[in-house]
Amino acid sequence: MEHAEAILLNSHFTNKMKINGEAGWFPRDYNASTGYTWKFRPDNSGVYEAEEELILHPSTDAVGVPGQIMWKFRAIREGEGKAMFELFPPGRNEAVETVIVTIIAH
Repeated sequence: MEHAEAILLNSHFTNKMKINGEAGWFPRDYNASTGYTWKFRPDNSGVYEAEEELILHPSTDAVGVPGQIMWKFRAIREGEGKAMFELFPPGRNEAVETVIVTIIAH
């Protein structure tokens, strides 16, 4: 098995990332059966780039078992940026939860 490292981004403090350094990942609990969906909203800072969105499903046929949704980021330009994540209930256009992640690239 190959060993790789990455940064776990956190919404409770500033996340420092090196340009051309390790990838940063931001996870949220996710349960498709509830109808709630997370949406990523980038800023226009140009500091980071969203590279990938990954959904990890549980390995069971049981309904209502949560998984994880994860976004992968790379620092591409020096400065500070903010990534916003919003949770939407089924059929609604107003978020019930908003999470802001601050990224400082150097």
